[in-house]
Amino acid sequence: MNFHSEKKPERPLFARKISGIGWTLNPNHPVTWIVMLAVLIIIVYSASMH
Repeated sequence: MNFHSEKKPERPLFARKISGIGWTLNPNHPVTWIVMLAVLIIIVYSASMH
């Protein structure tokens, strides 16, 4: 029996872009989905106010 807890691999919030300069949000990080959902809600809310 193995009683050692296996450490999950680190998933950084920001990842390097494959092409171009800069960083991008890592879609494998759970916080990224919260950020994208918040941005979507803000866009929909502001569009519905006009």
